[in-house]
Amino acid sequence: MSFATVRPFLRNQFESLGFREWNDGFNFANIPSNLLDKSFHIESGPRSGGPANQIDHDFSYPVVIRVFKKGFRYPGDALDDADATIDTVYGAVLNPVNSLGTDIKDIVPDTVSTIQLGPTNDNAIIIEFNLTIILIECYA
Repeated sequence: MSFATVRPFLRNQFESLGFREWNDGFNFANIPSNLLDKSFHIESGPRSGGPANQIDHDFSYPVVIRVFKKGFRYPGDALDDADATIDTVYGAVLNPVNSLGTDIKDIVPDTVSTIQLGPTNDNAIIIEFNLTIILIECYA
């Protein structure tokens, strides 16, 4: 089933860019500081159905991927680096080859945010990607 391909696909894309997964299923905030830089966390959202014919069904699978970066002396440098990281990630994840001949019909970049790690720590940041994966499921 294609639902099971989404998280491994995303994991593979981020690992190929040199990131490592913080694989706590739900709590991304408890990542240790020694693993903070160039780590990512995948959070799955509620899946929903869409258009269908008698055999093929479209589904929306929203995900939030958080990329952690640390070690910036100046917060402005962190934001500049975040923009470069966003370009790199989108270049890999949104490559059309990912939706040709697979269960994934489309990858929609909904929003991306850059936030400080915590109220007293603006030298480490989280880049939060909100994506919707559109899947085609065939139940025949």
